[in-house]
Amino acid sequence: MYFVLMDSTGNLIASYRDEDEARAALEQLVEDDPDAADEVALLTYDEDGAIAADPVFVAPTAAVGALAVESQAWYGGTPTIGELHQATQTGQLAEPIAG
Repeated sequence: MYFVLMDSTGNLIASYRDEDEARAALEQLVEDDPDAADEVALLTYDEDGAIAADPVFVAPTAAVGALAVESQAWYGGTPTIGELHQATQTGQLAEPIAG
């Protein structure tokens, strides 16, 4: 498997053979530049170059904290990555909650 970070215009940012390393790089990228959450995804390709999984997006840490609190209050649970991505894309997050 190949794990690549790609921006919204299709530019390759980095490529990895290790999924954990790729996820850590994406998380660090978004931590360093929260605007990257809307622009960068982790894509997984098989050995033949075909897409092997849905894209992975990461929300900035402050946004995750805000949505986690909202999600627990509304749904009684921790948000899924889909909820996080949809909330960051639609601007449905509350103001970040101070730690």
